[in-house]
Amino acid sequence: MKVKEKTKRNGEYSEYQKIIKMVDSAHKKAMSFTKTDYQKKLEKVFSSC
Repeated sequence: MKVKEKTKRNGEYSEYQKIIKMVDSAHKKAMSFTKTDYQKKLEKVFSSC
């Protein structure tokens, strides 16, 4: 999720970038959480076989 568009004022751009970074980091945290959760479920399935 990289934004290359720049607004005319640097102030607006930096605020926009802060929001993008916040969303991006939250998304990464969520992805890593669901990934580990998914792996745990797979391990349970394989161990029960």
